[in-house]
Amino acid sequence: LDAMQLCLEHGADQNWTNEEGDPDWEGGSILYDACENERFDAARLLLEHGADPNCANEIDRTILHIACEHDRVDAARMFLDKGAEVDRTDHYGRTPLCIACDYGHIDAARLLLDEGADVNRANKYG
Repeated sequence: LDAMQLCLEHGADQNWTNEEGDPDWEGGSILYDACENERFDAARLLLEHGADPNCANEIDRTILHIACEHDRVDAARMFLDKGAEVDRTDHYGRTPLCIACDYGHIDAARLLLDEGADVNRANKYG
């Protein structure tokens, strides 16, 4: 984390993606990759340096989807506070609320509903 802090202080791109500049790889961006690996401490640092809280991977899955999948309400709150879209859908039409409910994570679902998530939004398959 100290090395990341140092690099960011010296101009490292907090929204770095692959060489083509798109999220066409498993991690999407360094922020997405940090969240996928449950390094929410690194995510906080990247967000503090202006990383995009709505970054997504190749199927439009965002860091808020990840936090809800892992029932990390603290991380989900941080992402929402930094501007993550509460009803952002992935390629399959799943919102973070859909993910939280699919995994039975009531606390994450409650947070999203408190933040205005659309309880009636259907996914791609209805």
